[in-house]
Amino acid sequence: MYIKRKILDYLKNTLKKEPAIILIGTRQVGKTTLIKKMEDDLRKESKSTLYFNLELPSSLELFSAGVEGFLEYLKAQGISLNSSFSEYIYIFIDEFQYINNAGKFFKALIDNFQQIKIVASGSSSVEIQKSLKESLVGRKRIINIYSLDFLEFLYFNQIKEAEYFENIKINQALSPALCSIFAQLFSQFLVWGGMPKVILEQDWQERRVLLEEISSSYLQKDIKGLIGSENLAAFNKLMILLAAESSSIMNLHSLSNILNLSRKELERHFFILDNTFVNYLISPFYANKRKELSKTKKSIFYDNGIGNYLLKNLSDFNNRMDKGRLLESAVYNEMRKNLISGMQIYYWRTQHQTEIDFVLGWDGKMIPLEVKAGPMRKLPHSLASFAHIYNCPFGIVVNNDNWQETVIGGLKVYFIPAFLSSFIPSWIVNKGYENTIR
Repeated sequence: MYIKRKILDYLKNTLKKEPAIILIGTRQVGKTTLIKKMEDDLRKESKSTLYFNLELPSSLELFSAGVEGFLEYLKAQGISLNSSFSEYIYIFIDEFQYINNAGKFFKALIDNFQQIKIVASGSSSVEIQKSLKESLVGRKRIINIYSLDFLEFLYFNQIKEAEYFENIKINQALSPALCSIFAQLFSQFLVWGGMPKVILEQDWQERRVLLEEISSSYLQKDIKGLIGSENLAAFNKLMILLAAESSSIMNLHSLSNILNLSRKELERHFFILDNTFVNYLISPFYANKRKELSKTKKSIFYDNGIGNYLLKNLSDFNNRMDKGRLLESAVYNEMRKNLISGMQIYYWRTQHQTEIDFVLGWDGKMIPLEVKAGPMRKLPHSLASFAHIYNCPFGIVVNNDNWQETVIGGLKVYFIPAFLSSFIPSWIVNKGYENTIR
């Protein structure tokens, strides 16, 4: 049974406009389910579709025969390609990074047969970038597929309040009862993360097994071929350290010594982690280079469930000593999964250790955002300082309490409960629009 994913409608609309769409993301985030759903819906509309899983040797052999071999296959299936077509043929390719020179393969099909539309997915964007290069410039849309956000987590858990949550207005306070329900469910989300197969499993011990399988599959299938089996142990140790230090500013010199890796090797590992969507490095925001740090980056692990598995700690959120780390990581990932095109997320820290968890850049404005694991009513000094220096229109404090709008020291401040973090990017854009038309 298909369970609602927010991105599905966007994928369908994009396919109407583009000859090819490429879905990329780490393993087990639901790419296969999405493209199978797209194919199934097109078939119900009596459209011509073909689906190939390139992890199957028979399918991979077909694509290894090149474009001419593939065209012979289409002909054998009774599919005729001509210039005066009235209906598209939709070709779905799962794990397409196994095709040698995939970009050239797709380019040849798209350029010579306008009747063809391609939907392809791959687990490793490092491999995808290698294969696509410049071959499909102007011919494709690359779309990131992430693990579940909190709304999708509610749907996958069959929570009856999910549809209500989807239509929440972020600037309207919730009733204490609803706030309590969503806060409790969000605390589960903070522990188990958003890998679809894991969340569908109701047995918590089986969830642990699935988290182990996902971690192992990533190392053996995506990473082993990139760095070699002899480096897997150090890479896995780096993943564990990053899970433990998620939302921390990285000290590459210290990590290099701990892992016994050269600076070059460590930077290569970070590049792979970022391009396979397993760990993100956030750049600092700075305007005054003499007062603010401009080189070190903040590290965020991609999924709390995987991170907690690696740390061997899947205990209840309320009993954790690392609440702040878990919450800040989840807030970042919720915003990243729902980021508006053109929006950037930074962090801010001065040489005097004044720090802002996140700074959201949009349309020339900077919005400071602080994450607090406990109840919060006071304005953090660092947020007030940043807002004053950069003339920010408002600030945001993400906390466990209900929504509140107030003015502190002349600055408008919005206190937003953490479970509404996914709404923040679109809400900021709407606030900017409101200020423009007034």
